[in-house]
Amino acid sequence: MRRVSYGSRGRPTNTAINLEELVLILQGAIESVDAERFVLERDEADVPAELRTFARTSSYEVSVVGRFHILAQRWAERQGLSAFWERPVTHRLAGSGRQPTIDISLFAAPPALPSPGAAPPRRREVRLEFGFFKIASPKRERTKRVDHAKIQLDAEKLHQLMGETAPVPGLFDVENYMLLWRIANERNTSRSLDWHRRALTAAAAAAVADSARAGLTIDHLLTSSVDLIAAKTNEHRVAHVGAFRVS
Repeated sequence: MRRVSYGSRGRPTNTAINLEELVLILQGAIESVDAERFVLERDEADVPAELRTFARTSSYEVSVVGRFHILAQRWAERQGLSAFWERPVTHRLAGSGRQPTIDISLFAAPPALPSPGAAPPRRREVRLEFGFFKIASPKRERTKRVDHAKIQLDAEKLHQLMGETAPVPGLFDVENYMLLWRIANERNTSRSLDWHRRALTAAAAAAVADSARAGLTIDHLLTSSVDLIAAKTNEHRVAHVGAFRVS
């Protein structure tokens, strides 16, 4: 079963609907990678006991993002966009190591050249950051909440890099979104979905309040949950996904 809850009442905006389609693709990527992990996990009992704690039995962020990049290609084409995985942004001024990157960037086609005297055209770029969110105090119902550290970290990164487009020349209209998820051993219920909707909204507000970046806003646009494959009889597993806009 798949459930969806939008962040505001009334008819969802076109932005929320488009984002919900991306969430659906992300949930497909999570399910696909998650199923692979279970298939690989079946022979765990046959490996030396000393190695069992080192077995890779969970879905890694990079694997899910890589699968999303593949599955989203058809959607991107319908939107007139092209997808680029690990998009480099700006140039490192000093030091060594990797320069900052965006998990996935979606680019519109380059605009036509302007007529003489007209303002230079701007190109659309949709930036997507992915990752896990965590639950703080998971065993205490009264204090259980979404830890806003990951939301704040990714939002500040997107906000800081909004004006950076190197090494691509030209002007851009940049849109920033975060798609964050957690996998839990629990039933996929409307009550659980509603709790995640409220908790993720509160976490976004806490991230803004704790951030030192002036003008940062984080809008929690929708929450969705979907049942995942379970290896054991009568076991329940669900992926909760929160989608945010950062500006």
